[in-house]
Amino acid sequence: MIQKQGKKVSIIVPIYNVELYLRKCLNSLLNQTYKNIEIILIDDGSIDNSLKIINEEYISNTKIIYKYQKNAGLSAARNTGIKFSTGDYLCFVDGDDWLREDAIEVLMNVIEQDNSDIAIFNMAYIFLDGTRRKRTPSIEHHECIDNIEALRQEMLGKKYRFHAPNKICKRNIYIDNNIWFPVGKLYEDVATTYKLFLNKCRVSLVPEELYFYLQKRSGSITNSLSIKQFTDMFEALNGIINNELINMMNMNKEIQALYVDNIISLSNYIVPIYTSKKNWKEYYYLFQNDSNWNQMRSILKNKKISLPKRIKGFLITNFFPFYCIGISILRKERRK
Repeated sequence: MIQKQGKKVSIIVPIYNVELYLRKCLNSLLNQTYKNIEIILIDDGSIDNSLKIINEEYISNTKIIYKYQKNAGLSAARNTGIKFSTGDYLCFVDGDDWLREDAIEVLMNVIEQDNSDIAIFNMAYIFLDGTRRKRTPSIEHHECIDNIEALRQEMLGKKYRFHAPNKICKRNIYIDNNIWFPVGKLYEDVATTYKLFLNKCRVSLVPEELYFYLQKRSGSITNSLSIKQFTDMFEALNGIINNELINMMNMNKEIQALYVDNIISLSNYIVPIYTSKKNWKEYYYLFQNDSNWNQMRSILKNKKISLPKRIKGFLITNFFPFYCIGISILRKERRK
């Protein structure tokens, strides 16, 4: 077991109007079995009772560092946390989520064992009724890989995706390479975490559910739909597609798999709009206006993309109304 003098870990917690969930989050961090931690709370202009809870119950704890900033979004809060951090390693926990109480200890043990720079682990969905569901994709076996393979796997999305909260990383990878989350953008993780793997490093994959990701919270970004979701996602994807270092790594097929995966994800947001006869076409036109859309037919020949995803991609490209009807029927069946 790693002793208290082990590497210091900075846990960065962006907070914005999460009074109902904040105690669960902070208690899970303060009760970590790994003790050499600092918990950096970045209050992104909350207007609820989040600050009152922190002041009354947590501010006196020496592990807690509290910073307030005017509301600027999740990326800005994470960036502020990075700037104030002093740990050897960084991880991110959203203010309405929580960690398993031995999460940091498990991760730091693996990092020490593998002599790795980054560890990636599994997440679980937790719904408001207490239901727990495995988050897919998921890591099935412990392994240590290099940065190129880690990037390849992130693109393919069969073991993990671009989420920042399921990764613990050496702080100097962020600082030395000037890696920051894009302020004012959605899908900030897609635009950021791949950059960690553009640097030579060792990456541990940990097949344990250590992060609990609350779902269906009122006011959550994922419970709304806007044109911005589409434009920001395409901007993030194009940043990857046009990255010179990635283009030198011969990852064209992996990038294609990533593109199709996100076209499917964005299409699934449109399904309820289509079935409710709202103006779905303005969203679908964003697909057609993307510079990579005209390559979809050739992309769908890529065998690195699973057959079910290629079929979905084909339907989205050629028979979008039928795709929406089919997904809508499947969703109704699941609710029964």
